Amino acid sequence: MPIPMKWSVAQATAHTSQDPVEQRGFKLARKVILGIYQMGKPVIAAINGSAVGAGFDLACACDMRVASESARFMAAYIHVGLFPGYGGTWLYPRIFGTAKAAELMCMGNFMEVDEANSLGFLNAVVSEEDLIGTAEKMARRVASGPPIAIRLAKTMMRRGMSMDLETSLEMSAAVEAITLSSNDHVEGMVALREKRRPDFKGN
Repeated sequence: MPIPMKWSVAQATAHTSQDPVEQRGFKLARKVILGIYQMGKPVIAAINGSAVGAGFDLACACDMRVASESARFMAAYIHVGLFPGYGGTWLYPRIFGTAKAAELMCMGNFMEVDEANSLGFLNAVVSEEDLIGTAEKMARRVASGPPIAIRLAKTMMRRGMSMDLETSLEMSAAVEAITLSSNDHVEGMVALREKRRPDFKGN
């Protein structure tokens, strides 16, 4: 599923408010970010313009990211004396490494689209006109794949980041048994022999 994203600095740093209604909104934002990260289906972000603070964290929680040529990114919290409270301290080191994560959090510099792309943060950089179309094309490609295998691959990738290799290999063996016994696997092998596109059903 592609998520169009364009966040302003005001939106990203608005959690300075003490209004109870807005505070509930901030809690909801954290649930959204966690939900995206844990969702069984891959999530694709389409990023146009500046993604800062919570908007940057939301992009980090997604599985794949397409950005326009004008996109740039900032963990803006430091500029208003705040802590990255939407998962940034957990997400940034895993995506960028500790050195870049520390720079993002402690210096608050913009990361331009070319740097983000060179660091492997982005899957594609396109014109603003092609942004949504590219994200939707990627989403269709993912949607045409085997649902069980894709869901399990994402789940294992996420869980594997917090476990050792031996445990990951043991869990992967159990997961592989599920895909090997699926009708999608049978369909994939038949389609390969028949030299046609597989028609996966998710069972």
